[in-house]
Order: sequence, then C-alpha cells, then structure tokens
Amino acid sequence: MPHPETGAGPASRTPAFIGLATLGWGLAMLLGIMPHEDPIVGAGLAVFGLALLITRPGLPTAPRLPKWLVAGLGASAIVLVLGFRVAFDAAFDIQKVALLVLGAAVLAASPFLDRPIRLPVRGRPTVPLGSLVAWTLAAVGTPLAMWGIQATFKSLVGTTPTEAFVRIGLLPPVSAVLFLLGLHPSTSGQTISFATQAGLLRVDVGAACSGIQAMALFGAVLALYLIAERPGGRRLAFWGLIGIGGVYVTNLLRLTILMLVGYQWGAAALVQVHAQAGWVFFVAWALLFARLARTQSGRRVAPAAP
Repeated sequence: MPHPETGAGPASRTPAFIGLATLGWGLAMLLGIMPHEDPIVGAGLAVFGLALLITRPGLPTAPRLPKWLVAGLGASAIVLVLGFRVAFDAAFDIQKVALLVLGAAVLAASPFLDRPIRLPVRGRPTVPLGSLVAWTLAAVGTPLAMWGIQATFKSLVGTTPTEAFVRIGLLPPVSAVLFLLGLHPSTSGQTISFATQAGLLRVDVGAACSGIQAMALFGAVLALYLIAERPGGRRLAFWGLIGIGGVYVTNLLRLTILMLVGYQWGAAALVQVHAQAGWVFFVAWALLFARLARTQSGRRVAPAAP
C-alpha cells in the first residue's frame, strides 16, 4: 500500500534505504571511524548516497520523536565529548568535533521537529524536520556513538566490548572456515596467524577492522526502513533477524576473503584489499537485502488472480 505521508509504496522506498545506508558508510569513512578505508571512495559513496536519498521518492518518515529525547541526545553528546576531553586530557580530533557538531545541531533542532522542510528537489513533498533528525542520527550518529563508546571503554578499563566481540564472535568462525580450507590457523586474543609461502602471517583484527560499526549502522538504517514498511510483529522479527544476521555473515565473509588474500599474495595485498572490501561487502548486502524485501513486499501486496 502507498505510504500515507509520502505516497510511496515499499518498492519506491528501497532506493532511499540504499541511499541512507551508503551515505552513512561514506561519512564514516571520511570521519575516520573506518580508518583503513579509502577516504576518496568514502567521499564518492557519500555523494552517491545523498543523491539517491534526495532524488528518489519514498523517503522513510520517522515517527514523531519526543522533543525532550532529541534535546537530551544532543546535550548528552556535547557533555560527554567535553567531559571526556577534560577527564583524559584528550585532544580534539575529527571524531570528537563531529560529535560536538552533531550534538549541537540535534539540540538546536529539537524545538522544531514538527516543522515541515521542503527538500531542494523539484516536485518533492515536504518532510518533517524530525525525520531529517532521525535519518541523521541513524546514518551519522550511530557510527559516531559506536566510536565514542569504544574510546570511553578503552580509556576507562583498557578494553572494549568490540574486542570481546572479535575474540568470541568473529575469529572462531573465521578460523573454522580457514581450517576447512586447509590453512590451519591459530588465534590468540584478537590475532589470527597462519603459515604462507612467504612465512608466518599474523593479522590483528582491531576494533576499527571488526565491522561492528557497519553492523550498528545497518541496524539503525534497517530500523528506519522497517518503521516505514510497518510490518506486523512476525514480519518485523523476521526481517530484523535477516538484516542483522546477514550483515554479520557478510562481515565474516569479508574477513575470510581478506585472510585468503593475505595467504595467497601477502600482507601488502591484504592491506590494499582491506581499503576497499568494507564498503564493497556492506553495500552489496544492503542491495541484496533491499532486493529481497522489495520482492517479498511486492508479493504481499499483489492482487489475487481472478
């Protein structure tokens, strides 16, 4: 059925979903949240995602956000960044500046969430400012929040939840696949090692390489997509599971491919492929997921045969 506010059906909302995810990934690369990714490619992804988001129908309209919640998120970002800087004598870098700017912008927008905004595209309907805030929090705020959580844990306790995720959730399945392929790897903490023709290759999978930011970003954008789709409880759980499970499996596949590249061509080739693999696998899964959801939605609303 068409969306009551945008007049767009599920199929037409798919490009907006892809655009928002791609925009978020490109900005995360530019902001150094994925420091090993190519920033030039990140700029291209951000431009492409923004163009896809604002030039196609079907922009996901978020539910009305409480003004106190939006104001609290913005104020919290400002206080936490400034408090972190004072507590740990940390210098301002691009991530902290981005969090401050985002917090200030969200705080300033909080009293005007119901105000209609017309995008600079001919013939587009207006959208509430609250939806723009929701898109920004999903595409930009989520990766920055993950970065901030990791930095805080690292400074306070010397480790992060991401490191535990790498040790428990990533390296064991990747190691198992490599073992089945005959590489006989060994793992220690966040490091996986295996013999190659050039000698022993040791690959350290740090927080920036873990893909947790991509999973968080995809989860946030997926939430907006499902809100726009408004599925029932079972379909909501099903597509949520498919979306998050798929991006996790995609992340495992990315890491496995990187290990195989290192095994076959060495560490230098692994680093070169690493600079591109993240966005390639992430965007590929976003396209595949959107295609699956679009197909299923089309079947669900198709009229019965006479």
